[in-house]
Amino acid sequence: MPRSGDLAQRRATLEDEWSRVIPGLTSPGSLRRAGRVLSREVADSWARSLASVDPARTHAPESSDGAAHHRWNGSPLRGPVDGLADELRSVADDAGFVTAVTDASGTILWTCGGRTMRRRAERVNFAPGGRWDEEAMGTNALSLALRTGRPSTVFSAEHLVTALHGWVCYCAPLHGPTDASSGSWTSPRPGTARTPSPWPRCAAWPPPWRRVCAPGRPAHRSRPTPPGCA
Repeated sequence: MPRSGDLAQRRATLEDEWSRVIPGLTSPGSLRRAGRVLSREVADSWARSLASVDPARTHAPESSDGAAHHRWNGSPLRGPVDGLADELRSVADDAGFVTAVTDASGTILWTCGGRTMRRRAERVNFAPGGRWDEEAMGTNALSLALRTGRPSTVFSAEHLVTALHGWVCYCAPLHGPTDASSGSWTSPRPGTARTPSPWPRCAAWPPPWRRVCAPGRPAHRSRPTPPGCA
């Protein structure tokens, strides 16, 4: 686990790189020198994101149809997530995360976490109905995981939007039986805490992000929602 001093130094280094690069960034080609600090994946995402996202944005925009609740009720992810809801809440409480599930477009459909962390997340609209795709909210773990089809971690000022510089976010894509993306599973938390990634613990579960849409499987069975989940 990284020491708090190492995390603070890493954050300071990323903040310096963000301040150096973002004001003059106009295209991926202008990031030739960014590889010393940033991954190419993050650097390219910054360049793409600036076409539609103001780094000073304070929160994620709301989905245009305003129907996150109805989309969640009909989502093929609902059943597997309901089956793991108690465990997801346990991970969120133990590590101080907010856990979320999105659809394939990056719109949050469901969240779970303690009251304090959910309030902090809601300030940036990390909540049902919030859009976290790259075009809406720039570089973040959720948008990268959905774009690449691989788990992603984005720390501090690797996020394009400055309102997220105090966070670290982990995200894994969720796939159906044909490997088509069905959405993502995401866990952000404040980025200066000495908390390990949730992946080792979650890897032991029956992983809903690998095969969740078996043909003919009912969308979900209703079961009680744990406190702090919506």
